[in-house]
Amino acid sequence: MSAERTTVDKSPVWKYFKKDDKKQKFAECTLCGKAISTEYGNTSNLRKHIESKHKLVFAELSKLLTASRASKRQQAAQDSAEGPSTSKCRKMDSHLKERKWFPTDKRQKDCTEKLAQMICLDLQPISIVEDQGFKDFVGCLQPSYNIPHRRVLRNNVIPELFQTQKSHLQQKLNEIKSLDIDSPRRLYGGYCPLPFGGFYH
Repeated sequence: MSAERTTVDKSPVWKYFKKDDKKQKFAECTLCGKAISTEYGNTSNLRKHIESKHKLVFAELSKLLTASRASKRQQAAQDSAEGPSTSKCRKMDSHLKERKWFPTDKRQKDCTEKLAQMICLDLQPISIVEDQGFKDFVGCLQPSYNIPHRRVLRNNVIPELFQTQKSHLQQKLNEIKSLDIDSPRRLYGGYCPLPFGGFYH
């Protein structure tokens, strides 16, 4: 991310300016329309313009700048107390929470399929997706994942999973050329627990 973009995102002075599409290194004052240089992402020129040309507005801007600096100092103190590793993880977690996967995202689909498999294999109730503890656990593992509603799992995901597994099993059975059903008779020393013997073709 460029220094200019970072400044645009954070400085309160941009409340009174907008980027000039034709002049990339200039910003247009929304109060008077004048173009002010913003080369190297510097907002000092913008602040000075408000101070000299719009004194009443500058009083409001000063309050915003003071509040912004206080917030930055508080954030820096918190980051220092937590340590670089914790601070980085917290910021990353906050960023991920703001960016949820779309339903069409392959990662979203893969996670939902694994969730359906877990419910079926472990005989879990579908309502587990509504349990707060489960939501917290999933949110900790992958904040970007959208847990599907249980109706979606019951009416769509699990039936589709069943059909997929059924087709896969049918394909495997179709690949079998012959089946020696008489094997259990030899295995059990003449006693066959099955009601018939022979070969299936």
